[in-house]
This record gives sequence, structure tokens and C-alpha cells, in this order.
Amino acid sequence: MPFVADAKALERSARHFGVLWTPMADFFLHGGGEHQLRLSCSALSREEIVEGVRRLARFIEAQVAADV
Repeated sequence: MPFVADAKALERSARHFGVLWTPMADFFLHGGGEHQLRLSCSALSREEIVEGVRRLARFIEAQVAADV
């Protein structure tokens, strides 16, 4: 991501765009992953995945615009 994908960003994503993801920094023992996120979609239909990706794209666009 072009921004830090942390708990604050996740909260905005969930609250304003209805999409959840996991900050990848949680998976790095010695630092790293601050600009990465993990999506989980194994229990979703194709339509739900497509809608989730649309919401995620809108969140990313808004986040980048806010950071400018």
C-alpha cells in the first residue's frame, strides 16, 4: 500500500467502507510489512469478493487522497 496499513487504517476501512483486512506487520517478527495487508476470502462467494475488492479500492483511493 502507498500508506501504512495499520490498525487505524483498518478501522477506517471497516467503518467507512465495510471491508476488513489484516495488517501484515502482525506477521513479521523483526519489523516489516507496514505497507502490506492480507485479505481473507475463502468463505465468500464470487460476488462478495468482487464487491469487497471494489470497496477496498475505494478505501485505498480515499486513503491516498487524504495523505496528499
